[in-house]
Amino acid sequence: MNTVKKLCTALALTSSVTYGARKPPIDPNWKPAHSWTVTLRLGRKRMTVDFFGGAATGEPTASEVLSCLISDACAEGESFEEWCDDYGYDSDSRSALATYEACAKSGARLREFLGDHFDTFANAERD
Repeated sequence: MNTVKKLCTALALTSSVTYGARKPPIDPNWKPAHSWTVTLRLGRKRMTVDFFGGAATGEPTASEVLSCLISDACAEGESFEEWCDDYGYDSDSRSALATYEACAKSGARLREFLGDHFDTFANAERD
């Protein structure tokens, strides 16, 4: 089976990383130790995202960022209540709704960025 890392290599999908995110995390209760602005490149396409990590994380790779974005993209096809059940959020929370909406929006952006490769990445083993 393909892994996200192998697919990135095969498709020459790369990233550039700058320390510090453009915006804080959506969830005001989450206090990440590190934040980055990551620009993914696939041919002429570009996608820039904020990426957050804990104290033990180093600078993220393209495959790590894509693996997280693919996981977030599942919100695009689920109802809010299903998503809350899957990820342990309270369906009566405004911050949970904001996080769900951000994941769905990110999923749509990722689908556009990856184009015909989206399903291949979505079905690949995460590294």
